[in-house]
This record gives sequence, structure tokens and C-alpha cells, in this order.
Amino acid sequence: MDLGPLEYVVIGVKDQIVTHALVEELITINETGKVRVVDLIFVTKVADGTIVVKEVSELCEKEPALYGCIVDDLMGLLTIQDIEHLTAQIPSDTSALVILFEHTWLFGLTEAVRKSGGVVFTGGMVSHEAIAHVNAELNATKEARNA
Repeated sequence: MDLGPLEYVVIGVKDQIVTHALVEELITINETGKVRVVDLIFVTKVADGTIVVKEVSELCEKEPALYGCIVDDLMGLLTIQDIEHLTAQIPSDTSALVILFEHTWLFGLTEAVRKSGGVVFTGGMVSHEAIAHVNAELNATKEARNA
């Protein structure tokens, strides 16, 4: 089985609590079949900077059921080195959820490109900062039009 392109997201959570709304959204994303959650790790960076890692499978018996179909797709791809790298920017005494997504929708696009004689050269994600800047510009333009 080939994997599609992978993307990670690190989400800070308060008091090691992942809300029901967040879990429901992850399930919804997974159920679309366009993007699949292939790894889900809970991390806490303690005061001395040490990272404590907890996988969904390590939760008590009752909690994994809350994650529905996501649990079946988890592959354990993230290594401890990956986790250390991805959590380097989070402050001490903070908990986070590290999610690894597979972009399965790209399989169809890549196949269509190949059949048409093309090739996918590269891809990437636009940074959060760049998106925030564009959003600010769009909002300013909208306000100027409405003035």
C-alpha cells in the first residue's frame, strides 16, 4: 500500500484535554475519505522541557472508543525524533496534539495528471503567517468596498 502526501499539525490543548468538538471534527475529516488521520499523538512538555508522549492506544480502555474510525487508521508513523522536532516550538507546561494527515485526494489528481502526460513536480503548504497576512488584506479590501 502506498501512502499519499503527509502533513503534520501540532495543536495546543489546555490542561491535556482534547475537546469533543475537536475529536468530532477529526472523525468528520477522516470520514470524507479525502484526508485520513494516520497518526495521533498526545504530548506534554513539562517545565524542564521533557516531552511526555501518549498514543491513543495508551489511553484507558474507554477513551479510544471516542475516536471512532480514526483508531483503525492509525499507523504509528511518527517517531520520538519526529515528536521532539515538531514540539520544539511549544512552550513548557503545555500540552499538544500532534496529528499526521494523509492527503488521499491527491491519488486521483496525480493519476489524472499522469494519464494526461503531465507530472506533479512539487507541492507544499502556505505558512500560517502568510495566510494571516492574506486574510488581513482581503478583510481590508472588503471593508474598503463597504465603506
